[in-house]
Amino acid sequence: MKTAKNIWQWFLSIAIAFCLVNALCFLYERPTGWFDTPNGPSLAGWRPGSVLVHGTEGYGITRVDENGYLNPYGKLESNYILMMGSSHTQGKEVPSGQKYSVLVNTHFSGETDVLRTYNIASDGNFLPSIIQHFQAAVQAFPDSQMVTIEIANTDFSEETLRNALSQVTLDIENSVFSQDKNAGLKIRISNLVKEGFPLLSLMKSKWKTAPAQQTATEPRAFDETVCSALLNQAMGLIRSEYDRPIVIIYHPAVSLEADGTVNIKYGSMWSEFQNACASNSIDVINMGPIFEQWYYEHRQLPYGFCNTAPGTGHLNKVGHQLIADALIEFIERKAV
Repeated sequence: MKTAKNIWQWFLSIAIAFCLVNALCFLYERPTGWFDTPNGPSLAGWRPGSVLVHGTEGYGITRVDENGYLNPYGKLESNYILMMGSSHTQGKEVPSGQKYSVLVNTHFSGETDVLRTYNIASDGNFLPSIIQHFQAAVQAFPDSQMVTIEIANTDFSEETLRNALSQVTLDIENSVFSQDKNAGLKIRISNLVKEGFPLLSLMKSKWKTAPAQQTATEPRAFDETVCSALLNQAMGLIRSEYDRPIVIIYHPAVSLEADGTVNIKYGSMWSEFQNACASNSIDVINMGPIFEQWYYEHRQLPYGFCNTAPGTGHLNKVGHQLIADALIEFIERKAV
């Protein structure tokens, strides 16, 4: 009898501890429902109307819009800029008002409920995926007056680039909104557990990422001549599908050396990538020199947070602000 009582007390203590920690996770790290969109404007999107809390790297609380993307709620103007990219562009690690997409929007709209920029970035949506989904994206958002593409890497394998050239066909029924509206019981239960028990999601995430850190960089074993030709073909493809300005924002990795200097790490295909863009009238903003100058003037790095290592991970407040400033200057020159 005493043993049974001890077991019950032990079980109750664990349950109470779990509930307390789970409650804290609502303020620390709370994921939301996720829908893959293989025939959408990007790889995937979040559950419309949900709130995403991210505190394991930086800290940000973001509402998800009706299309499953991380944009402020507001009316989309006819003269808007379509922003493509990966998790860097999503900006989950900083408050919404500090994301470069929102900073640019605020500069040009002057209002919080009017959208002059529309951010369709998603996790893992790197350059090959952006190329593969590019036609679908500009078809889904036909009134955009400019496209920006954020990348942190220029080196991709021949196979990856060839696959990127096989673009997907837009399927509106495959959209996040449609999937959420017509989700079956299994998906609804999964999303309910994910959002209602963020501690379980956090534990699962840590378990999955423990064996190896996920990065956007691919192995460097590839034929540069072949990949250079494929990059030129890819840039020509997206140019043929969009006759308005396209600008690629390249933000290379940075590292702080022992002697206090900063090292900008360009990809081995950086020169070939620039040539491919120039050959197809696609503009490139190279953030490398801007990051370097800012560091020597202000001793601030564009990556890293107080709860992570300096110079690592996603763009921080400084990185987003520097990209916003460079992009605003570019847009004003283009007079969009």
